[in-house]
Amino acid sequence: MSSPSSVVSLSDDEGLTTQLTCPPNIEQTTSPALPSSQSFAIWSAEHEASFSLWWKQTQWRREHRKVSILWDTSLARAKAWTNFRTIASVKNGRPFVQCLRCHLTLRHPSIEHSGTSTLARHPTSKQCRKSAKRKGLAPIQRFVQPMNVR
Repeated sequence: MSSPSSVVSLSDDEGLTTQLTCPPNIEQTTSPALPSSQSFAIWSAEHEASFSLWWKQTQWRREHRKVSILWDTSLARAKAWTNFRTIASVKNGRPFVQCLRCHLTLRHPSIEHSGTSTLARHPTSKQCRKSAKRKGLAPIQRFVQPMNVR
């Protein structure tokens, strides 16, 4: 879902206010679990340069310079990433991931260094399965195979 460019006012340490605009060529989305006023910029390889330039100016990035974010999920090793896209809050630049099936927005694993277990479990969650069923999508199998117990 595309929307017009979003403008956010940021204040620096000296109290100066800057207008930060999400470039119009970056597609935006919302999340069904969050207020509709919350808008997210969608990372894409096609618009990587303009997304990166915008994101590096955001409040979240300025406050978390040491955190390395994986934006390109095609470079990820875990299979769980295939069901998600990376997005950032237009309001402050905080990174998230969004399920491609139910559009639920989750914390980006790179922020908490939490790994991808939440991403791997999500497709079999009640909410995601219900949403997929409403849309007529086939169920997703879990990525983790059950262990053989002797």
